[in-house]
Amino acid sequence: MPARFLRQTEAPRVVADYCDKFGVKYERVCFELSPDVLDEADSTVADNVALMRRQGFHFLLTGFGTEGFKMLKTAEFKVDNIMLDGSVAQVLGKSDRYDTCVNSLLNFVFDLNAEVIADGITDDKQVKQLSGMQCLYYSGENAGKYIAERYVRNRNE
Repeated sequence: MPARFLRQTEAPRVVADYCDKFGVKYERVCFELSPDVLDEADSTVADNVALMRRQGFHFLLTGFGTEGFKMLKTAEFKVDNIMLDGSVAQVLGKSDRYDTCVNSLLNFVFDLNAEVIADGITDDKQVKQLSGMQCLYYSGENAGKYIAERYVRNRNE
């Protein structure tokens, strides 16, 4: 959802009317927000996001962890999900220091009461490391929600 649309005071009503017209339940809609929304000087965009969340809509903020991402501004935007950039996942396992940094980023998001979705996950090792850090949702080759192997049954059993 573009920031320029969210700058309009009538944006929440327009979206709600559109959903009502087509019979879409608000809680089934998740809007993607680019990191550009963090550049907004006034609070109109953040206020509209908060209002739409109260109506039942969900929001996903992308680009978290990239260079130039305004981490402190994320506190103004109450979102349901934050997508961890794929470049962050690529440093997993390089060293304990990198792993500690990734864990700190995840804890930052959890403290904002948002769920983390890790992007660019390419192998099982990354999934297992991130699941140990309480990150359970993934995008990329291993997309989905992590379920520990002990809970997965073989169809032949």
